[in-house]
Amino acid sequence: MNELGNKILCPPCVLNKRGEQNVMEELSATLIYWYMSCGSIAGLVVGSIIGKEGVSFGANLVWGICGGVIMGIIGLYMGLQDGIWFSFLAVWPFLFIVNVFHYHHVEDVTGEMEHPAKIIPKK
Repeated sequence: MNELGNKILCPPCVLNKRGEQNVMEELSATLIYWYMSCGSIAGLVVGSIIGKEGVSFGANLVWGICGGVIMGIIGLYMGLQDGIWFSFLAVWPFLFIVNVFHYHHVEDVTGEMEHPAKIIPKK
């Protein structure tokens, strides 16, 4: 029991002004592992859905892992209580942006520029 009469359940817990317990997450290897796991799951799903339309499957997996860690650390430093959930939710738009703004097109690789529109030269 503390001076406010509240039972302290764990030593690293911090009591706020109302006497309620706040548990702050700290950046650790375990938390980074879970950020990487969330990112790899999102990268796996996005890579399977997008296929060859966006970046490759491996790139989606790598960017998902990187994005999961980046978004998780941002969520942790913003003070959100559940950084893992924020990491999982924020990596989806991150992967969307990666896939939308990629530089790989079939025309760039093959060099074929067939287009159904007819180009009429000026006379």
